[in-house]
Amino acid sequence: MERIFLIGPPGAGKTACGQALAEKLGCQFFDTDQLIEQAESRKLSHIFSTDGEAHFRLLESRLLDELDSMKLAGQKVVFATGGGLPVYNDNLRRLKRLGNVIALYADLSVLIERVKSNADRPLLVYREAGEADKQLRNRLSDLLEQRSSVYAQAGYKIDTSCLKPDEVADEIVRILYEN
Repeated sequence: MERIFLIGPPGAGKTACGQALAEKLGCQFFDTDQLIEQAESRKLSHIFSTDGEAHFRLLESRLLDELDSMKLAGQKVVFATGGGLPVYNDNLRRLKRLGNVIALYADLSVLIERVKSNADRPLLVYREAGEADKQLRNRLSDLLEQRSSVYAQAGYKIDTSCLKPDEVADEIVRILYEN
């Protein structure tokens, strides 16, 4: 089975581009956050608020254990990972062993624009009214600073700042299959 993992910060386009890529390749698409929500029968925000981030990171690693044992008879499968999944518990090494890892990234201003209307991102919740944009910018900037060195270790990197999901999917196909 060929697995393609999209990693990167919140707002880089992992889900939208992953869906476009899976459609282009005629294969299945999975979002690791959604898989965890289904397995736990609750939203990520609830997992974070009741059990904490450390527990959620353990759930991500357990999901990778399950993916490692999955045999899908040579089928291609595209996965959008949560932004922190490759950062913890040696998960990036595991992802590289499981398949192709592609880091998606975008300029900070683009990431902010893409995520500010999505309240279902537990690490990007801001609490003070009137300061939301500043808090979001600071939090995203902090996450990028903490995680960029891990994302940089991906096999391939694509700047999605000015690209539509279909264009990113085309670029991934070119990188993986036309070289």
